Amino acid sequence: MAERYDCVVIGSGPGGYVAAIRAAQLGMRTAIVEKDRIGGRCLNYACIPAKSVLRVADVFSEVNDAAQYGIQVDGASVDFAGVGKHRDKVVKTLTGGVAGLMKKNKVDVVEGEGKLTGDANVAVGDQELETEKVVLATGSVAKPVLNLEFGDRVVDTAGAWLLAEQPGRMAVIGAGASGTEIASGYGRLGTEIVLLEALPQILPLEDEEIAKACAAEIRKQNVTIVTEANIASATPGDGKVTLDWGDGEQEFDCLCIAAGRGADIDGLGLDDAGVETDERGAVKVDGAMRTSRDGVYAIGDLVPGPALAHKASDEGVIAVEDAAGLETHPI
Repeated sequence: MAERYDCVVIGSGPGGYVAAIRAAQLGMRTAIVEKDRIGGRCLNYACIPAKSVLRVADVFSEVNDAAQYGIQVDGASVDFAGVGKHRDKVVKTLTGGVAGLMKKNKVDVVEGEGKLTGDANVAVGDQELETEKVVLATGSVAKPVLNLEFGDRVVDTAGAWLLAEQPGRMAVIGAGASGTEIASGYGRLGTEIVLLEALPQILPLEDEEIAKACAAEIRKQNVTIVTEANIASATPGDGKVTLDWGDGEQEFDCLCIAAGRGADIDGLGLDDAGVETDERGAVKVDGAMRTSRDGVYAIGDLVPGPALAHKASDEGVIAVEDAAGLETHPI
């Protein structure tokens, strides 16, 4: 016999878990489906590991600059294994907190890969969850470039923050917010960084003067910035990656691709349920996050707009409040 719910959320990242909690607060019997770890990519692999390692870089920078405050520190160095332990502790604390919130709010956590059925229920393996409303919150996935595949030496932004060993030299393709913070974090920890951007400035979505100020500061952090970069070749090899952007071939211990992401819609059953997507693969929604299929909502990186955690969370609240028949606020 199928389980019956008022609301089922697929994906437990910052959009999904906030949506599930709000749905439960509104009196809806709620389940959240997660195929990996509670907290989703943001808490486990991306945002939180990033901020944890960036905090280590902040501390190391302050130690190195301590002399200007009259504090003498000799022989400071980075223990990268210790960096990893700090990162993992922060992740465990926050994901444990989310799991606790699920329990506190009586949200059922269903482990497995969820997909829509033709009648807009949710299938998880052989189990079917019957539901009045569904919120899709599966986030986004990295897209490789230059016909490369992600692996040991070629990583996406999440892979960069989860490295077990600190690379001596790293190239970062893409100088948006994610690529630039990887360059800054690892550069301050002592990795030699080359930050490659196809456009005329780093942080291309930011004001030109702000981008210039950031570039001036980041250049002090062991980072070489190459704008208007035209990468002719990228070849992974034995323990290295070789790049050529017109200055001759250069070798790196690691290549991070931070050049874009796409909605994670594979296996969601959108076609079966009649959920429409746009030309970029994002799910089409209206102002209340309603999709083309009645009773099905989509939020976060699945839909058009900035890929930001707080945007996803707000959209999750909008979606379930509309599902509960409440008047919603605009995003």
